[in-house]
This record gives sequence, C-alpha cells and structure tokens, in this order.
Amino acid sequence: MQWGVRQTDERRFALVAIDAGAPISGSDSARAVQPSQMSIQDRDVAGENQWEEKEMDQENKREGGFTLIELLVAIVVVGILTAVAIVGIGGLTSTAHTASCKATLDSTRAGVAAYYAGQTPNKYPASVQNMIDDNDLQLQGGVVASGLTVKSDNTATPDWTITVDNTNGTVADAC
Repeated sequence: MQWGVRQTDERRFALVAIDAGAPISGSDSARAVQPSQMSIQDRDVAGENQWEEKEMDQENKREGGFTLIELLVAIVVVGILTAVAIVGIGGLTSTAHTASCKATLDSTRAGVAAYYAGQTPNKYPASVQNMIDDNDLQLQGGVVASGLTVKSDNTATPDWTITVDNTNGTVADAC
C-alpha cells in the first residue's frame, strides 16, 4: 500500500492511503482506507500521522495569543523606555532652571543700568522693588524680589538667587 498527501483545506494536509487498483479521477486520487485493511506497518505510519495532526492543531491553537515570556519581555522593554524618558526629562528641568537664571540675570543688569541712567543725580537702586516701580525691571515666571535679592521662587531654598549691590551697581548670581 502506498501513501499520499491530500489537501483538506487551505492550511491542512492529510496523509491518506492510495489504493493502487483504484482509477484516478480528477484531482482526488486518494481514498480513505479502513484500519482493518491496513498492514501493521501502514497502521504505524497512520498513527504517526494522527500524532502530527494533533501537533498541528496545538500549533494552530497557539497562534491566537501571546506566551508569558513574550508578555514579560514587552513589559521589560516598556520599563526601560520609561526610565530613559524620566532621566531625559530630569536633565531638561535643570537646563531650564539655568536658562531662567541667565535670562533674569541679564534683565536685572539691564534694569540696574536703566535705573542708574534715569536718576538725577545718578544713583543705584536701594532695592529691586525700586527698579520694578520705575518700570526698569519686570520679573516673570514666578521669580520674586526681596530687598536687593531676586530669587527663582519664594521657598526656603530657591534654585538660584541674584543679588544687587546698591553701592556700585554690580549684580552677582548663584545660578
């Protein structure tokens, strides 16, 4: 007895016994043979075929979802990307604080020069508030003035401070 392969549907094939005496008609040259008509060797081959069909069915069932390993790998990758993003944002925050300090430092220096030029006789401001009142300085973005000091915020430990010396007009910073 000979064996052949016949396609049962789009994705599956079946091992079938070919009867040598049967006429070939159309595309189907194989017919089913009862197990009682098979030799012992043929039954062993047919048993292996059933085992392979079961394996194919199990493989087809696995296609529907993800394995636990695949899910864990995806979670780890997302975690690593999140950590990289958080570190990157932290660096941007410190860069923004430095840029804010430099901009406020430049505007404070310009405010001191404008205040000095606008006074008769020329004198330096007694406080930062004097420059603000004369429209020589405008503070923006939560920056606060206190006496001769400009701070990044009104907390006990500001990110940066700028101090104006009212005797010679110099502006010192701690950016």
